[in-house]
Amino acid sequence: SVRVWDIESGTPVGKPFEGHTYSVWSVAFSPDGRRIVSGSDDQSVRIWDAESGKPVGKPLEGHTDSVTSVVFSPDGSRIVSGSSDKSVRVWDAQSPVAKQPPPLSLSPSVLTFCSHPDHYLPYHQLPFSTFFLTTEGWLCGSNSLLLWIPLEYRQTLLVPPLQLVISNAELATLNFQNFAHGFGWVK
Repeated sequence: SVRVWDIESGTPVGKPFEGHTYSVWSVAFSPDGRRIVSGSDDQSVRIWDAESGKPVGKPLEGHTDSVTSVVFSPDGSRIVSGSSDKSVRVWDAQSPVAKQPPPLSLSPSVLTFCSHPDHYLPYHQLPFSTFFLTTEGWLCGSNSLLLWIPLEYRQTLLVPPLQLVISNAELATLNFQNFAHGFGWVK
């Protein structure tokens, strides 16, 4: 669990923030003091509302070993996490369940898992708006299966809100330029 303590009295403030399933190794306050981020042996990064102790969004997952270090960027817009898996990840901290910001000068209504300007798919073509990767490797969008990602590509795939991975492993990206979905998959 994560706890907030009164530095003068040494007593806990409020109830513990519960949600991690293993030891917590690192915590940090956002610059505005309204959020707390934590990293754990459960391989996840969690964002908490500092006042209520409730989680903000779903856990940020992608590390394949303990998350040993977390910190907010000075402006509070990003979270950086370091792990025993020898990777550093940069996450969007403003809206942890939102889509990844589009690369370069694309409109905000695109889906992209790559920084290449031509590898995107317009959102208006999609029947869902949020995305996540399951532990079994399914890339899902709003309760719909999108596609399966092989194990060797999962740890470095830029699934939003993940924005950057620094790792010994090669970065995995998806090119959605000619992606067929919905009724168009038969093409």
